[in-house]
Amino acid sequence: MNNKNNSVKVFEKGVRGEKFFQKFFPPVIALFILLTSCAGGVSEDEAAGIVSELVSASLPLNEIYFGEGMPVEEDGYGAYRAVTDDAPYLTEAALREATEAVFTGSYSEYLFGMFLTGYSDDDVDGVVYARYVENGDRLSMRVAGDVEKIPAREYDMDSIVIVRTTKDTIEAKITSDDGTVVDVTARLEDAGWRLDTPTY
Repeated sequence: MNNKNNSVKVFEKGVRGEKFFQKFFPPVIALFILLTSCAGGVSEDEAAGIVSELVSASLPLNEIYFGEGMPVEEDGYGAYRAVTDDAPYLTEAALREATEAVFTGSYSEYLFGMFLTGYSDDDVDGVVYARYVENGDRLSMRVAGDVEKIPAREYDMDSIVIVRTTKDTIEAKITSDDGTVVDVTARLEDAGWRLDTPTY
């Protein structure tokens, strides 16, 4: 009699355990699959598309910050000239927004500090003036003094090689028109993928 009761109890425990397994095992497996798929990041093709789009968008900004700059009015006085009506960005807010749509927050802040605020540098006798300042409702570009202009660089988008991807980082290499292989990093921020490295 006791043996029979024990067998029934063991069987009931087994049934409950099986029901527990059937109820909770599928969600656990689904979560594991989700986490595993996220760990590897985006596919190489998708990553290459992201890098290509961001690098292409960075080139006009490189020209504004490091190259010839924006077109300015011929008339004026002082160290700065107002940008013309056909300049790509007429206000500091517009330039900041365009920059933050391509570069990470930290790299954007680096650009803003260098080109919209200015900085001190002992190697250049003290102060480096901002390249752009806003007078009234219009940006002005510094025309006085020597501005080191970096030649525009182009890239072969077909040369993109994805080195590594995670859920929030893409590391890639891309070849420029002069044959230089450039390391590029993109990071996923709240607003989307952004470049975290220079492309000039």
